[in-house]
Amino acid sequence: MENLHKEFVYLDGKWLKGEDVLLMAKNAGCIATAEHYLCAYLMNAVINGNTDAIVQMNEVRANYNLKPIPDTEVNGKGSNNSSNDTKAEMARKKYKALTEDKRVSMLRAGMKELKDTHANLFKSKIDWNGIFLVVRDRLDESIRKSEFYTLAQKMTPEGWPADMMIAVSTMTNFAHYVDCSDRLEAYYDMQNNPWKDLCYAFWEILEEMILTSN
Repeated sequence: MENLHKEFVYLDGKWLKGEDVLLMAKNAGCIATAEHYLCAYLMNAVINGNTDAIVQMNEVRANYNLKPIPDTEVNGKGSNNSSNDTKAEMARKKYKALTEDKRVSMLRAGMKELKDTHANLFKSKIDWNGIFLVVRDRLDESIRKSEFYTLAQKMTPEGWPADMMIAVSTMTNFAHYVDCSDRLEAYYDMQNNPWKDLCYAFWEILEEMILTSN
């Protein structure tokens, strides 16, 4: 029952997946109905200490042109983390609103900036694994390693060193470098991320580019 409480929301006599409840709220058509679903989602979040719930709920509220629920930690000890999380969500939302061509262009510009300012962090083609983690964990959670090869080719800047070009087999080596316990984690939650500095540097570049772009 404990796992059921964490993964499902009790709504109108039924246990529903949390993401399904959010989708129902998003598609409700009016805020009065949406709030019915959001209240159930929020109650479940409070019971289980799910601090990410506010971010998810604010995404739904944005569809109804409502002001976001303020994070209570913004003015407290956790203000820095809350601010960073908010910026990351804003960047993700703005990125997803771009056309595919503009997304690729943004990523290509980020790669060029990374090479120009942090050449010591990207030294071989295996480092594309770190780039993949940033794209997956910050911008497009649906992308798979098998799909990233094509995207990586498109986002590679002109003049990129041949020995650093991604290869078809590059992503298949992921498991050789990442501990078993970390393989399902986001790069910022890994205990031992081989590309930690690369990931943080690349995201810092991308986040700034996305948030300041017109």
